Amino acid sequence: MNSVNQQQPLCNQPPNPCLSAGTHNPENACAKSYANAATSQKTSPPMTTNLRPKVPTNPSKAHHPMCLAIVFDFTLPPDSRRDEATTVQDINASLTSKGTLPDLKITAIKWNTQRNCIAFTRTDQTAAAVLPFTSELPNVIAPGHNGQFREDKKWFKVEIQNVRIGAYNYNGSGIYIPQTIHRHLCKVNSEYAALNVVMLSQWVRLENELTNQLYSSVVFAVDSFDQHVHFLRTAKTMAAFGRLATTHKWTDRPPII
Repeated sequence: MNSVNQQQPLCNQPPNPCLSAGTHNPENACAKSYANAATSQKTSPPMTTNLRPKVPTNPSKAHHPMCLAIVFDFTLPPDSRRDEATTVQDINASLTSKGTLPDLKITAIKWNTQRNCIAFTRTDQTAAAVLPFTSELPNVIAPGHNGQFREDKKWFKVEIQNVRIGAYNYNGSGIYIPQTIHRHLCKVNSEYAALNVVMLSQWVRLENELTNQLYSSVVFAVDSFDQHVHFLRTAKTMAAFGRLATTHKWTDRPPII
């Protein structure tokens, strides 16, 4: 007769790898089993550092080496823009008159959503090669308007709010131009004077919208992310033409039409 205390076999229980057939030493079997499990795990590839930034392959995208950005003193409305084909032809005629290489050419232009003009070189050329010969090109693109050519690189922008528009009010004259604003801000703000400003202050409104305003906002840009962050932290207000103006990070957005 079987004893009442005899244990019955357990069903549906997974086999113990340490007690597999032919194993005389369960402890050694367990050690081997755990070691095999550890070595069979996939190891993650080492993290790669110092990755080079990707160069855009589409010239129509921002910051391509073929692109030149033309920043005008005052934003040009659409009805002030010349025909693209004629403008490109006149740009290349101006480059040729300056004694540039015969193959150094602008192939196309476009106006972006911020109403800046973008010029494109040939695919085998770069904006940096054309840049030294562009001093008179803004007047070719928009006669009677001043501006600057820049390589289309990543900039970091700051908005200054409630800046006095000009020396006179409501009569359309005396609106401060970017050079005047820049020189004044350098004189009265040491934090601003220490910046490497790559785009002088531009009014966010169209020129014809400024004639009936006392104050408006301007935007300037630096090419250093660290300078940008430090300035926004330490210069929350700036002196501008006799009053304090507040500063904010500026994010490009299409104009309100």
